[in-house]
Amino acid sequence: MTTVEFSEPASSLPRRSPTLEELLPPVVPTRPFHVRHRKKLIAAATAFVLGAVGVIYVVTHQPRTVFDAKPGECIGGQVARDGTQGKISIIACGSPHIAEVYATGTAGHDVESATDPDAIRICQTNVDPRLLHELATADGATVGLLTSFDGDGKVLCIAFSDSSRMGSYVAAAAN
Repeated sequence: MTTVEFSEPASSLPRRSPTLEELLPPVVPTRPFHVRHRKKLIAAATAFVLGAVGVIYVVTHQPRTVFDAKPGECIGGQVARDGTQGKISIIACGSPHIAEVYATGTAGHDVESATDPDAIRICQTNVDPRLLHELATADGATVGLLTSFDGDGKVLCIAFSDSSRMGSYVAAAAN
């Protein structure tokens, strides 16, 4: 058996040069953008949706006055039979209410009484005869009007009930 001896130490032998992968630190795979920024994306989407809902709410829920009521909408609160307005609001006719708007219109001037020709035109002449019959035959119903004295001549023709009632005169007359 023969032994071979090296005259130079192994450290001085030529080595191969390192590859680029060996020189660079190990690459950690990155997660996709939507995974890395999930919380920020959720917060931004939530803020956008809440902002849109807020804008829609403000646009669609402007405070309504009783003079914004349309025929078939009901009034809750206190309305005097002489037509003077107390604290009133527009409510659903399915809830107990004291009055219902059965017609609306605009006169060329402020209407001061139910005998005004414009009040008669708005609250009687231009109203469906079936509705007038429904109001005339309804037990405890009285008709009257509310007027705006802002110079706009708005007239609300309303049907009062002797007691809180549920349901709509306008809907009943349409059937």
